Amino acid sequence: MIQIFDIRKKPHLLKDAIDYFWNQWGSDSNYNFYRDCMERASETQSVIYLDFI
Repeated sequence: MIQIFDIRKKPHLLKDAIDYFWNQWGSDSNYNFYRDCMERASETQSVIYLDFI
């Protein structure tokens, strides 16, 4: 079952979230893009879509 939560409150799951999103929509050439976007999103206090994974 998919759970929605603020990744900033569960940072230990960030790697799993990155891998999940990348496996669903990524390709061999863009893993670093997904990682960079999600890491940066988890470091900000702004409310953006990637905060809720």
